[in-house]
Amino acid sequence: MANASGILSLTQLAKRENVHVSTAHRWHLKGVRGVKLETFMRGGVRHSTDEAVDRFYAAITASSGAMAGQSSQQAETALNALTKR
Repeated sequence: MANASGILSLTQLAKRENVHVSTAHRWHLKGVRGVKLETFMRGGVRHSTDEAVDRFYAAITASSGAMAGQSSQQAETALNALTKR
């Protein structure tokens, strides 16, 4: 559903990830396990990118300690990818 540049509205993100639109907004506003989804406003509509969603998932996975088979260095790298901005 994202356009060619990987930008999608939070409504599109919710449909793609099969969650309620309120969940996508909560990821942006409150976050999960201390990690918030990166978003921006465009034309009065809140958007995110495929890359931001990937970083969000990687960071919450790393923060949960659920990265079985991966070193703590790899988990730290995933968290750092989100916080570099």
